Amino acid sequence: MTSMLTPRSQKTSSCLDPQLRLYSGLSPTKKMWSYVQRRQIANQVRLDHQKDIESAEHVRPSLLKRSFSPPSNTRTSEEGSQQESSESRFQVQSAGEDDPLNPLNWSRSGRAKNVFIICFLVFTQCWAGSAISMGNSMASEEFHVSQVAENLSTAMFLFGVGTGALFAGPISETIGRNPTYLVATALYLCFVLGSAMTPTFGGQVVCRFLVGLSASATLTINGASVNDQFRPVKRALVFPIVAWANVAAPVIAPIAGGWIVSNPNLGWRWTEWITLIISGAAFIVALFFLPETYFPLILSWKAKELRRITGDQRYTSQHEQKHSFWKQLKKTLPLPATFFLSEPVIIVLGLYLILLYILLFSFLSGFDYIFKHTYGLEPGYQGSCFAAIAAGATAFVLCGPGLYEWARQHTERVKGASIQPEFRLWPAIVTAPFLPVALFWLGWTNYRSISIWSGLVACFLFGIVLASIYVSSYEYITDSYGEHSAIALGSITMSRYLIAGGMVMAARPMYEVVGSESCEAAVAVHPVLEALGIHQSPADKKLPRIWWTTSGLMALMPIHAAGDHTSEAAPNTFNFVIPSYTTTLRALAYARENEWKPLRGTDCDFAFIASPNNARSKAPLTVEESARELDDVVRQHCRTQVVVGPTKPETLSILESCNAVYFGCHGESMSTQPCKSYLQLGTDAESHLTIQEIQGSRHQKAQLAYLSACSTANMSARDLVDEVVHIAGAFSLLGFRQVVGTFWQAKNTAARVVAKRFYEELMLGDGCDEDCVARAYYTAVMELRGSNVRDPLVWATFAHFGA
Repeated sequence: MTSMLTPRSQKTSSCLDPQLRLYSGLSPTKKMWSYVQRRQIANQVRLDHQKDIESAEHVRPSLLKRSFSPPSNTRTSEEGSQQESSESRFQVQSAGEDDPLNPLNWSRSGRAKNVFIICFLVFTQCWAGSAISMGNSMASEEFHVSQVAENLSTAMFLFGVGTGALFAGPISETIGRNPTYLVATALYLCFVLGSAMTPTFGGQVVCRFLVGLSASATLTINGASVNDQFRPVKRALVFPIVAWANVAAPVIAPIAGGWIVSNPNLGWRWTEWITLIISGAAFIVALFFLPETYFPLILSWKAKELRRITGDQRYTSQHEQKHSFWKQLKKTLPLPATFFLSEPVIIVLGLYLILLYILLFSFLSGFDYIFKHTYGLEPGYQGSCFAAIAAGATAFVLCGPGLYEWARQHTERVKGASIQPEFRLWPAIVTAPFLPVALFWLGWTNYRSISIWSGLVACFLFGIVLASIYVSSYEYITDSYGEHSAIALGSITMSRYLIAGGMVMAARPMYEVVGSESCEAAVAVHPVLEALGIHQSPADKKLPRIWWTTSGLMALMPIHAAGDHTSEAAPNTFNFVIPSYTTTLRALAYARENEWKPLRGTDCDFAFIASPNNARSKAPLTVEESARELDDVVRQHCRTQVVVGPTKPETLSILESCNAVYFGCHGESMSTQPCKSYLQLGTDAESHLTIQEIQGSRHQKAQLAYLSACSTANMSARDLVDEVVHIAGAFSLLGFRQVVGTFWQAKNTAARVVAKRFYEELMLGDGCDEDCVARAYYTAVMELRGSNVRDPLVWATFAHFGA
């Protein structure tokens, strides 16, 4: 029979019969330094079991005489031999929940020390991936290659990590975590040295691939090492620290790299020398102070020591019984790829992390273009911009665990239930919507006329999202796959690094061709058009219409204007579709319930409302002049009226009696009380016409509302009508089938040009087709874009809502 080894409850001897009782342990006070850990296990086994060993010498002959006979003729001699071998073994197992050999039970200080060492290794080897990125320009000049070709130094590192991730997890579960860390890191140091000294571009590319291949071990199994030492509840507090090293290092390294390459006495090779120095320090610390944490391997050490001391070869562990080294390795090597192709959890989270790392390493390649091209920063200051992403990741690491612990305790107290693995995903669920927000924010504020701090805040937000999704995904996978988490995490690491490596090569050409202000927007919008089968502009110019439904901060993003704005002929969203917005799908359906009435004829009434001068502006508004221009365009086709400075009752009467209304005035959106959002008809608060007041009137003839946020260019920032588009959405909900508004305050000249061209185009047709409003809007904005193509802030503010 197979004997299970359990701890001795009292200091008494026992024989090695089937009732065998053995310690599996070290004293918890013993330190577990790597280079003496195995020796200490041997010494402790010898001391704690000396009496058991002496007793065993008297009973071993009887055990050796034990014979096994097959009970029937149905079992072959080979099967009998296997059964006899299995039943005559003593399997060394854990001594229980409090087994001091189990890394889960090591002292807090010891585990904290181990986490620090793992973070040190991870940080320095992630550092190697991006530190050289700031020196690509100098390296390309030295090697006489293009900057795009020099990006291979970063891409090959990523390819190396992705390739090595296939092997790192299985190897660590075969030979242990510690040998995997140490051997791989030693090779990594050699290749970093080679990369620093190579005189050729080809040598650099090869060395960088081998650097990544060697670093893959550390970057793949660090999560498994945390899983070895901490139970799920505590792991939620510890893993974010390790995740911070994974996320922050690639964005902190360019900060140092930027200052290194800007120093004329150093040069780009010093980015590699600095990497070698700090990585060498991490290796030395790990060599002397990092213990083995893979518990099945620790038990196999104990079993081997018992065999040596007693001379009895029947002592074994489950880890040893699986297969020989090479058979075990052959069995586990295909698992990372198998996991990624067959496990839905791995596939979904893997694809999400792939997207994040594509964006991250696109930033690494694009920062040189974004901040150097736009703001003219020197390399040192340019690299420092990465601190914004690191600060965002740090903010999440500091706040995330505390919020998780509060939520966990609240759930257990209210529902009386323990936390399930799916609970790990809540930070990703909360922060994921802010990913496109950060992209659009950075893309649409990357202008010299806008403060650099706007883009840095967007990078800070990206850092929060990056860290939260990374931590949530890895913790969920670790909880779900247990002791095989190294293989599961290896499959994720493999996929995200391999694909991100390819993106690095495409990033800089994309920024140079498309431009940074549209690059991030294209990444976020283009997949939607692709999914709808919209790949190119139709030959007959009959563009399809598309409705965007946005919410929260995304409602402030002009996603209808995403694309290349380097020239009028360059592709952008307007080349593929006529874009419109709707607050919700229900609002769109509601707008279509009303019958469309042609905007033409003597029974069609247009009103042009102009407010008096705004007291807060520094120059008189010309809204009355603009209103009369529009009246001249429309009056020969419809009945029109121009009303200057109307009262609220007069305005409500106009809304009830007219088919189309033009508002030449300001508006304010109240985010906390949407019904209090208002149009400013006069100079005092009494003249504010709120959405609630408009809602109380009847709009049986309502077809079109044009909200023109006209003002001078000298308005202060607090006066910008940033949320007038929400007022436009409110008009759509109030029954107006078609609404034109602005995202932010339009320039006075641009507002007049677009309004006049809009009404001119609207009057060209018969008005029977309700798409005529969207087409008129499209034509007017495209003409304004033609003369201001490089300044989207001028024309992208105009948006169309409606059916």
